[in-house]
Amino acid sequence: MPSPQTDFLITVDGEMHTRHVLTPGDYTFGRNAVCFIRVDADLVSRQHAKLILNFDHAYIEDLGSLSGTTAHGQPRLKDGCTPL
Repeated sequence: MPSPQTDFLITVDGEMHTRHVLTPGDYTFGRNAVCFIRVDADLVSRQHAKLILNFDHAYIEDLGSLSGTTAHGQPRLKDGCTPL
């Protein structure tokens, strides 16, 4: 059975930045080159957030960014994983 795929869209300050098609796993994103998804934008922290994809659930976790993390246009909590 093939792994499910998830479209992951990154917007910065309301503008579309990048689109990724991801399979289940953990993905960090931010400005740092060690992040799986690199986002070169001033509003994005070096290690901004982590996306956790399971076969039937998705979660986002802010990694202490200064500007916070939003999903579906809604702010996400800074403590712990938030279901998407």
